[in-house]
Amino acid sequence: MRYLITRPGFRKLCLIAAALLLVMTSPLLQAASPDIVRTHKDSKGWKLKVNGEDFFVKGVVWGYSPRYENFTYNLWGKSDDYIKKVLDHDFGLMKKAGVNAIRSFATIPPEWITYIDDKYGIKTAINPLMGRYGANIGGKWVENPDYSDPLTRQTLKKEALDTVKKYKDVPGVLMFAFGNESNYGLEWSTSFEIENLPEGERHAAKAVYLYTLYNEIIESAKRINSNHPYTIVNGDIQYIDLIAELIPNLDLLGVNAYRGPSFTSLWADVKEKLDMPVMFTEFGADAFNAIENKEDQKSQAYYLVGNWQEIYENAAGLGKSENSIGGFTFQ
Repeated sequence: MRYLITRPGFRKLCLIAAALLLVMTSPLLQAASPDIVRTHKDSKGWKLKVNGEDFFVKGVVWGYSPRYENFTYNLWGKSDDYIKKVLDHDFGLMKKAGVNAIRSFATIPPEWITYIDDKYGIKTAINPLMGRYGANIGGKWVENPDYSDPLTRQTLKKEALDTVKKYKDVPGVLMFAFGNESNYGLEWSTSFEIENLPEGERHAAKAVYLYTLYNEIIESAKRINSNHPYTIVNGDIQYIDLIAELIPNLDLLGVNAYRGPSFTSLWADVKEKLDMPVMFTEFGADAFNAIENKEDQKSQAYYLVGNWQEIYENAAGLGKSENSIGGFTFQ
């Protein structure tokens, strides 16, 4: 009974132990944990932090459709080899450009969000559109959802929260953003009471229903998942007073803004009204000159350099509004 384990058995046990240690310390296993993302304010201003480290969003709004295709093209229905080829091409270029995050209108499957993060270090903002371009309400397709309608609110809220549940533990998820310039789409016919308001007040009354729905969703989402921040995709800072009043659960303000090479007073206005981080969910300029009917990369570069310069200048610790946390250039 001198040896309880034979020498071959001992060698085998050592190999098993080494393999277990390798698995336990491998990057793949470590990457299996969801990111912890927080907004943070100190004496220097507002920051976004990912797993405790400062994270300034240098993003792109990304989508894929080959030539002669449009937004209906479904990349995720293709083979894994084809998907990987597309992602390796696009995200390889983005990594070289210094991009660290994307926002996408299409719902990227969880496994590919993690693939993009693991291989290229690029995180994804999840963006349920909340019926912005139509929704199935009670079995009927509705082009312009009525945010005051109880069934519409219930349907859109369920869809948004189902998305949060699906992606809350996915490595590579940066945050959740809701809608897409939904304030610009407040054109639906609605109740007798609203239509009887003076014309100038009608959209504001409709906006109340939109922003209270946002707040309901964010409040419920935080009970499901507290590891990521929640924002909206607002058209510029329209209805900022309503946002301040009606969305107390908002973590940061997402803004689609196209004001030219300068965003003028946007950061200062948000600092005064909301005191929260600002992130551009869209901005930029086209490379096509419609006046001259030709490509014009010089003008596009002029706009984008001006935009990025202001985005950086308003970041924490740089002496201006100190509430900029980055943005996503529109594709």
